[in-house]
Amino acid sequence: MIPSVHLQKTLDASHRTPLGGLIENILMNALFSETTEVSGWKKSSSGSEVDFIVKKGDQIIPLECKAALSIKNTHLGGVIDFLKIHNLRFGIVVGLAPFEIRKIQNDSLMILPLYLAERWEEVVSRTTSPGWRKI
Repeated sequence: MIPSVHLQKTLDASHRTPLGGLIENILMNALFSETTEVSGWKKSSSGSEVDFIVKKGDQIIPLECKAALSIKNTHLGGVIDFLKIHNLRFGIVVGLAPFEIRKIQNDSLMILPLYLAERWEEVVSRTTSPGWRKI
């Protein structure tokens, strides 16, 4: 049986899992159309993670997917951990929330709506790129 998922009415996290997988697949297709240097990251077997890590030229960009209509700072643990461990200052969260550039301590996180996933590079270059770290 295929579960019924409604973007606004399905609030239980376990019922939103298929939606999260859909968001990850859409982003993965967008990333692979631009580069083949894509991986993931997991801090430890029970630790935080980031869905995709992209290397574009000499830049490293973590991208996390969230099936949420609003992104809370508690949703950002994996990206923040990755940024701190690798001394980076910029990450992207792709989901169902509206566009936003969020400052958390010294880091900048771009909340990118799913409908812009295929144009993520253009959006980043037009809004903020000084936080990217050169390797």
